[in-house]
Amino acid sequence: MLSVILILFICLSTAFAQSGGTIHGRVQDSSGAVIPEVTVTAIEQDTNVSRSTITDNSGLFVLPGLPVGTWDIRFSKASFEPQVRSGVLLQVNTNVEVDGTLAVAGSATKVT
Repeated sequence: MLSVILILFICLSTAFAQSGGTIHGRVQDSSGAVIPEVTVTAIEQDTNVSRSTITDNSGLFVLPGLPVGTWDIRFSKASFEPQVRSGVLLQVNTNVEVDGTLAVAGSATKVT
């Protein structure tokens, strides 16, 4: 009986460990300078499940343990134009890099 419980536990642990993946990356401005304290939000397209984090002082972020699916990644910070990277496919046990580049708000040049 104990061996059956142990086998069941191992199978369930393996199944849960393989149920998702990680999205990570770096956020910088158009000159290549890293941007700390950017809010990074991942939204799963089919379920609208969302997870958020904030970039560290090196502009890096990690969103671990996300369910398998197709995700939209939104980068936002005051004084910058937000950026969305759509259609990020996350599969079982994957580690996907998604980098963001933010432009200073109002810096777009309009040609008329």
